[in-house]
Amino acid sequence: TFILRRTKTRATDSVPHRVRAALDSLAEGVIILDQDHRIALANAAFAKLSGKAADDLQGEKVADLPWIATEDEDEDATDGTGAEVWSKAAESGDAQHGIILGYRGGGARPHTLSMNYTPIVSDDGGVRGTMATFDNLTNVERRNSQLRKMLSRLKRSKEEIRKRNRELQDLATQDPLTGCANRRTLFGDLERLWSAAKRYEYPLSCVMFDIDHFKSVNDRFGHA
Repeated sequence: TFILRRTKTRATDSVPHRVRAALDSLAEGVIILDQDHRIALANAAFAKLSGKAADDLQGEKVADLPWIATEDEDEDATDGTGAEVWSKAAESGDAQHGIILGYRGGGARPHTLSMNYTPIVSDDGGVRGTMATFDNLTNVERRNSQLRKMLSRLKRSKEEIRKRNRELQDLATQDPLTGCANRRTLFGDLERLWSAAKRYEYPLSCVMFDIDHFKSVNDRFGHA
């Protein structure tokens, strides 16, 4: 509340050194917003994430920061998801946890952040502003992305192996010209059927077909 009462002055002047030192010691990014959702204070972790000095962030509208779409979203989030998150949080007035946001800060790669959003309530029960904390999930998300790619490649590899195995099975059991079962398959199936016929005592028949004058086909087109 002390910070929010003095947002018109420089942050370095309005925030006690011990408060800033405490916030700067946190590994996660922290920003404190006034009622207009302007940044009253950003700690060192969030400033590093943004690629800006903490003092330069003061007074900026949080929805105007370079929020971007995460992997699961199709559109740029600067005027969509980013702004929607803050407006929905403001309208509800409730704390929100674990909201995933994309943010293009000062680094070459965008960041994946998990945000916790908590209203700052004064003694009279009114909401004077909000505090948001950010856990940087970029490295975790990058590893998850690499794992998903590896699993996808493994799945494709397994499918390719199954396909090759089917092809080998076909080569081993079928005549390559006609696609009919070959001699090996005939004897394998015949052995199984013969054993079953003996065991259950039912008749087994074998029918043989011959094509008349097939010699002429061989003489004309060749045995192959």
